[in-house]
Amino acid sequence: VSTARCSNLVLGLSYFPKLYLVDRMSPNRAVFKNVDALHQSRNSPGYSDAEGIKLELISHPTYAIAPTSARIVIRFGSGFTKLGLGSEENALRVVYRRNKFII
Repeated sequence: VSTARCSNLVLGLSYFPKLYLVDRMSPNRAVFKNVDALHQSRNSPGYSDAEGIKLELISHPTYAIAPTSARIVIRFGSGFTKLGLGSEENALRVVYRRNKFII
């Protein structure tokens, strides 16, 4: 995962459980385990969005990108969940659609 304007910056990990942007060659960069499965899900007509692909990390074995808080409701039912480094069991599941991740 990198920014559109600064492709040299990628998603990285620092102090547990926070996520940061780090240099593409940093030893702290997040390297995802299931990238191929994620790309294949985009082209599979029978693929269920409910299943999703886990955001497990090969760069940090036994860890994944996971929710680090309960859903925080802001107003009118909208809200957000904080994400960070967590256990594989709690990995966030995503699907890839039309060049975007849908969580």
